[in-house]
Amino acid sequence: MGAMSEVVRSYYDREVEREWGRLDRPYRRLELVTTLQLVSRYFPVQGHLADIGGGPGRYTVELLRRGFRVTLVDLSPRAVAFAQAKLAELGLEAEAILCADARDLAVLPPEAFDGALLMGPLYHIVDEAGRAQALAELGRRHPERVLATNVEYWAAVVKPVNDESDAFLCLVMPLRLQEE
Repeated sequence: MGAMSEVVRSYYDREVEREWGRLDRPYRRLELVTTLQLVSRYFPVQGHLADIGGGPGRYTVELLRRGFRVTLVDLSPRAVAFAQAKLAELGLEAEAILCADARDLAVLPPEAFDGALLMGPLYHIVDEAGRAQALAELGRRHPERVLATNVEYWAAVVKPVNDESDAFLCLVMPLRLQEE
């Protein structure tokens, strides 16, 4: 694990409760609502979704409540344990809750997913090669749709985005990686 990954893992191990409550704050609530609207609009009505970088499981909970089967993957062992406990407390069950780096998803089953969220990892993986590796790893699982962001949605409210900026990325797309 690289130095930056260790910093990120350590932070979320320490701040897992704060991360669970993050989406309850007003501007952060916009991220949750918008993400779920995008899932409703562009993802299949049902199926198996991967929540890569899912942390303590806020999106996993909402997706399970909407009838999806969900596999959560996160870098933080404490976030993974928190998600397991929170789902049990709420009477929900994920397909799997796994601890792994988004750039190495060997822990995932080889079968295809119907969709995937890849949000936090693209924010925390600061180098382009690492982001490409995370997308390639996810692509090996052949999801039909991917929701990928590299900053919080609310950033779009406070900072306009132009065509030349890569500071904001929100994609809902078929993931078809071509061989070079």
